[in-house]
Amino acid sequence: VDNGRWLDACEAVDRALMWLERPHTPAAVTALAAAGATLSGVLFTRGKALMGLGQWESAVQELSASLAAAPEALPPPLVARAEALSQLGEWDAAARDYESAAEVFDAARQKRLAAECRGRAAIAKFETGDVVRAIK
Repeated sequence: VDNGRWLDACEAVDRALMWLERPHTPAAVTALAAAGATLSGVLFTRGKALMGLGQWESAVQELSASLAAAPEALPPPLVARAEALSQLGEWDAAARDYESAAEVFDAARQKRLAAECRGRAAIAKFETGDVVRAIK
């Protein structure tokens, strides 16, 4: 995903998901562990690849599935989903995701990332026409 080869990334994710969906035989578990693959991580990667392809609705679905598979994996899938929601014009939902991510970053003492998410949330609120909420 990092080098912009979106279709290749989607194909690689599909192969990884086939492994994850198999019965967890010792060989499959060992192969996945060696590759560092988790269901949440694979779904996150596919969501990012779909974003790169401009398939925003599909990206939101994959990123939501990633969050459901491992809620503790916040905030990368949450921020990515907020970005995709913004592309769809779903500003209220995007603002909520950015605010949630900011809270997690604050708890982890990552103040710069928290501030960035708060700024993005303010922009999303402004896009809804609610200037008062945007400047709070």
